[in-house]
Amino acid sequence: MTQASEPLSPSSSLAAEYKRLEQLIDYAAQGHDISRFGGHAVLYVNPDTHRIIDSNLYALSMTGYTRDQLVGLPLEDLEVPIGTDDTPRTYVENSVVEHVYMCSYRQRSGHLIPVEVHRRLLYKNEDRVLYYRIEDRSMVSRLWRELQRREDAGFQFQQRLKALNELTMELSRIDAQDALCYQTIKLGVERLGFDRMGMWFCNVENGEMVGSYGIDETGTIRPEHNQRWPFTDTFVTDFLAGRTEVVARYEEVPLFNDRSEVVEYGWHLAAPMQHGAELIGILTVDNLLRKQPMKNYEPELLRMYGITVGHLMQIRRVRDQAFAVRLEQARTGMLREFIAKVGHDFKTPLAVINTSSFLLQRLDDGEKRAAQSSRIQQQVRLISQMLDDILEFVALERELVLNYSLVDLRPLIQDVIDEHASAAADKTLQLEVQLDQTTIIRVDSQQIRRELSELLKNAIQYTPPGGRICVSAIRYPEEIGIRVQDSGMGISSLAIDKVFKPLYRADEARTDRRTGLGLPIAKTIVEAHHGRIILESMQGQGSTFEIILPQI
Repeated sequence: MTQASEPLSPSSSLAAEYKRLEQLIDYAAQGHDISRFGGHAVLYVNPDTHRIIDSNLYALSMTGYTRDQLVGLPLEDLEVPIGTDDTPRTYVENSVVEHVYMCSYRQRSGHLIPVEVHRRLLYKNEDRVLYYRIEDRSMVSRLWRELQRREDAGFQFQQRLKALNELTMELSRIDAQDALCYQTIKLGVERLGFDRMGMWFCNVENGEMVGSYGIDETGTIRPEHNQRWPFTDTFVTDFLAGRTEVVARYEEVPLFNDRSEVVEYGWHLAAPMQHGAELIGILTVDNLLRKQPMKNYEPELLRMYGITVGHLMQIRRVRDQAFAVRLEQARTGMLREFIAKVGHDFKTPLAVINTSSFLLQRLDDGEKRAAQSSRIQQQVRLISQMLDDILEFVALERELVLNYSLVDLRPLIQDVIDEHASAAADKTLQLEVQLDQTTIIRVDSQQIRRELSELLKNAIQYTPPGGRICVSAIRYPEEIGIRVQDSGMGISSLAIDKVFKPLYRADEARTDRRTGLGLPIAKTIVEAHHGRIILESMQGQGSTFEIILPQI
């Protein structure tokens, strides 16, 4: 038996419990390791004699015995029933039977600790032993578990801050605002652990918030550019007025789908995307998907993320404004070049039309009149095509709006090939397609179709009869390439840097009646997708154009 054979008074046990609590609080306050106050005690008991044959350190700490004092002690000296209804609960897993019951364990001092016991029969060194896993249910243990939970939350916050620093570097390398918005939501969920996110931009003039990207009810990122809601008399008004810079936090509030229908109740956070005192927009988070309670660090993490993204958005705006100034200057210079070059291009077909009209009035031969009429129609079609190219190029330069969607490149490329098959056949050109696997990419399908069409037209135009043109798709780590390779006449090294300039043509004699806008149109489209176009060519050996698009 223990030294304290008589049970101690409840007040004495309470005082001992308080002392252990005081020790734990002091240890935690001083930053010491508090693991000694927690964990599971383990005892190994002889099933025949019911005497203890071994233990772990937690068991020694919990009971107050040394190992020499505990080994050999009858288990009944420690275990004290807490009532008449202490029948063990029985669980069976993989043929192993485990009994679980509540009782008290008597410390060497005589004080009782409420515990939950998990008992099972095991083999240790080929001997049968009873294995006791004892979970402390005292106030000290409960406080320890809460401190451990908070310590774990602090560790998670540190990890999230590390991830925030890393993804800030990733986001800073993104040049396009739309891609930046998409990646903000994607990385916020994947790397910062947020549940359902949304991004909204502030339109102060109209008094409304304008959507960007968000997470739907299935956990999929969706475009929300057409969604709007008025911010009058909401937390956004406080952000704008500078009355608060903290996160707006709401608990047990309705959570909505994209049709403004209430689908759940939970918590909701909103943090400003700011640059200095300017409110650019807000980031929102809720727990619709995982239904998890709010972690105590999530409001602060969202606030820091909002400041980070707001700063990056402002950098993009400054860059875009500087680019717009340079673009306007380039357009002014291009207009002068346009007047000089296109004016010359229009003179030739107009002169042909004028001559043919003159002859048409003086010819009586029906066959010759028909030939002159056909020449006029041909020149009119040429002028019309030139005007179409010019108008389209101007439209693309000024107001190109992309309608993104997920697109399989295989059928898209095949459709463009089919559209130009007849023109290729007229020159007995061999058209090949090399698409080994499905390639899904997020683009504006109509614009990419237009771009690829321009590259094919160019290849057909400059490949001699009997030549070969091959279209293929290449998958890179974070990009997709669409390659158009021909066996044509090639491009001189001096001209390679000029072919994407508007109105440029290698045919200085200007016998080629195309406007020279096809390749600039293709370049404009790919750059609007935040991609690039690469040209490799050797004169007399053909050319390879490759469109490279980011796989976002």
